[in-house]
Amino acid sequence: MGIYSIKENLYAEFAQQKTKPKKVKWLQELLEFRKNNPQEFRGNKLSVKNIENLIEAWSQKNPQKYIKDKLGITAREERERLAEMAKRDPKDDE
Repeated sequence: MGIYSIKENLYAEFAQQKTKPKKVKWLQELLEFRKNNPQEFRGNKLSVKNIENLIEAWSQKNPQKYIKDKLGITAREERERLAEMAKRDPKDDE
C-alpha cells in the first residue's frame, strides 16, 4: 500500500476496486495497515473506527440503503412524504 496522508490517494484506490467483495477486502487490508502504520496516515483524519464503519456498510447487500437506515434518513424521508401528502388539498375529488 502507498502513503495515505493525501485522501485523494485513498479515493483513487477505492475507486479501482470494482466489486463489493473487492472493496470490503481492500478496506480490511487498509484497516490492518492503519493499525500497524499510523504514521502513513499523518494529516488524514481517517480513524480505525471510520474504516470499521465502512467495512460494516460495504458488507451489506445495499450499502447506501443500509447507511440511510442506520442514520434514520429513510424514516425521516417517509414521515416528510406522508406529511406532504396530508397537506395537499383534495382538489381531484371535485
